[in-house]
Amino acid sequence: MTRARDLSRAVNNKMTVFKYTATANQTTFTGADGNGVTLAYDPNSIIVTYNGIILESVSEYTATNGTSVVLASGATVGAEVNILAFEDVAYSGVMPTTGGTFTGDVTFGSAVTVDGAFTSKGIDDNADATTIHIDTNENVSLDGAPPASSDNGNLTLKGGSTLNWTTHQSNIASNATFDSTWKYITTNYATLMTQSSGGFRFYTAGSDTAGNNISWNQKVTILNDGKVGIGINTPTAPLHVQTSDNNDLIRMTVSGNEMWAISGYSGAGSNDFLKMGIAGGTSAIELGETGIVRKPNNPIAVWGNNSGDQELHTGAWFTPTLAHVSFNVGNCYNNSNYRFTAPTTGRYHVWFSGEFTCTTATIWTYLCPLINGSTTANVNNKGNYFADFTTPQASYHQHAQTWFLDLDEGDYFYFASRGSGGSIKIKSHQELAFGAALVG
Repeated sequence: MTRARDLSRAVNNKMTVFKYTATANQTTFTGADGNGVTLAYDPNSIIVTYNGIILESVSEYTATNGTSVVLASGATVGAEVNILAFEDVAYSGVMPTTGGTFTGDVTFGSAVTVDGAFTSKGIDDNADATTIHIDTNENVSLDGAPPASSDNGNLTLKGGSTLNWTTHQSNIASNATFDSTWKYITTNYATLMTQSSGGFRFYTAGSDTAGNNISWNQKVTILNDGKVGIGINTPTAPLHVQTSDNNDLIRMTVSGNEMWAISGYSGAGSNDFLKMGIAGGTSAIELGETGIVRKPNNPIAVWGNNSGDQELHTGAWFTPTLAHVSFNVGNCYNNSNYRFTAPTTGRYHVWFSGEFTCTTATIWTYLCPLINGSTTANVNNKGNYFADFTTPQASYHQHAQTWFLDLDEGDYFYFASRGSGGSIKIKSHQELAFGAALVG
């Protein structure tokens, strides 16, 4: 008998202890033990003790059939014989620390940490499609399809967006994937934003067929010094906007009102202009590269006697027939009632210049722009007053006068004259003109 035995093979196994009390010279122990448990064992997984001392197999006992143990020598009366039977327990889901393959579904109830390399052909959320792909170039796809293979890093997102990066540049694209060249993911439009050299660049591309190469159009540029270019790749000012000739550069809209625009166009020769006005409409003001400022639609009219000399009544205020119109920007002058009507509130330069005579005597002649039909109303705040001058007998004499009238929108005036006596004559429009223009 010995007290020493290797028990390592029993670790982590299930053990059953069968306890027997020997009779005189008893050698065979089988059947129910003192606790009524029937002996059963694996011949390769058994330990037999006699009064607490481990017996050596074969030399001190024999156990071969799984149901009985036979001692080599008969036991003494009352000796305690214990048989320790071990059996392997199979635990489902337990993998070895090295190697092994899962053949079914695996669920982790908590976090999983991978210290070494992680290899995956695809990851899915509900087993109906592969959601995440990681290729051998470490490109990642989240759209259900393998990513484009390239030396660049790629992250393709569901819906047709791509994150792409190189050593010095990163890109965010829509409906575009990079595989040495940019290609359409689906048949549709594409957009791209790049970050490089401390700046940003924004591109668009027209609709094309899935798989075709993309021709990008650079639309917006932000340089690392903060300069922003719209329609130009190399802005030279904090905001640099460029477009083709005769197109709007900037449009501005006040809610509920007209849309205004700033545009540029080429004038005669090299004199180019910057225009401001209603988008798609008439120009309000034009700034020339030589410093010229034009207001092509500023209200202005010039008119006069139609033809030949015209005789005016004297004594009472008389309105000459001034039906000839030289030009009439804004259609402010009516050559039927001879009225100039202010299209907007402002200050108007009003004038006349021409030749007068009297057939009977030398007289005083008065001429006045009658505002809203009155010779006296609004003299102080409108700026109208009389022009008076001597008209010689039988000899035409040149006279001129100018006014600055503050007119409200809708105010009108017409010229009227009277004389101190005699008959006044005026020349035709070639030698006598009247006019008005908005100046402020």
